[in-house]
Amino acid sequence: MLEAVRWAATWGRRQPVRFVVGIRRDATLVALVGLLKPGNSYARAASALILVCADHSDDDRTAVDAALDSGAAIAQLSIDAQSRSLVVHPMAGFEAGAAHAMPFRATSSEPTTSRLFICAARISVPGVLWGRPRPPILRRSRGTMIPSTALCALDSAVLGGLHTTDEL
Repeated sequence: MLEAVRWAATWGRRQPVRFVVGIRRDATLVALVGLLKPGNSYARAASALILVCADHSDDDRTAVDAALDSGAAIAQLSIDAQSRSLVVHPMAGFEAGAAHAMPFRATSSEPTTSRLFICAARISVPGVLWGRPRPPILRRSRGTMIPSTALCALDSAVLGGLHTTDEL
């Protein structure tokens, strides 16, 4: 999964995302579990917790892009985990300030700053998440999220072959 994350797209090829990985029964996992807020205590059952950190640098553009890059990394991790029948749950329900105070070292000596997320992964049992029944996932209809004119234009562009592989 972490190899998939390594290849996530980043702005300017900066690769600002760093990871602190805790695996069941190691001290890092115990420390990460200690950061969880009560609403995310179910994640104590995870096989791994991953703290995702972003090096924001000092300029505003880089900070915004680092947040986007972190999201892309989490998405890549989630897709790869799903392909391996694992469950990943990105969350922000943990004590970020306490995470900064802990002596974690990411995979680089570069400084890392806020916008931290924890992902939990474990083998999925169909219909059950973290030992409790999994509610159905409901999504808004496309029309409530994307204007219908944009949907028509996108469908037309894709299905109409405006960009074919022959043109690439």
